[in-house]
Amino acid sequence: MKCSSLPTKLLSNSNLVTLTLLALTLVLSAIAAPAQTIIQLDDPNAGTASGQGTAAVAINTAGTITGGYVDKNNVGHGFVRSASGVYSTL
Repeated sequence: MKCSSLPTKLLSNSNLVTLTLLALTLVLSAIAAPAQTIIQLDDPNAGTASGQGTAAVAINTAGTITGGYVDKNNVGHGFVRSASGVYSTL
């Protein structure tokens, strides 16, 4: 009986540890996360037809965004957008 009850007890302890770590991770991430702001992102050189427009790829902690856009001539370009909203085409 001891052999069969031991794995059950270890499984229960393992689940308890897993749930505790998950809860702690969620609480800490909620506490540590700074306020977020959602913005509309449209490179001024991007086209507006189907298949054209702007797509963000990455953002850093300073708020600088990198991505790409397709212009009115269906040519793709890369861009960097500063946190203040200034676009630079790559």
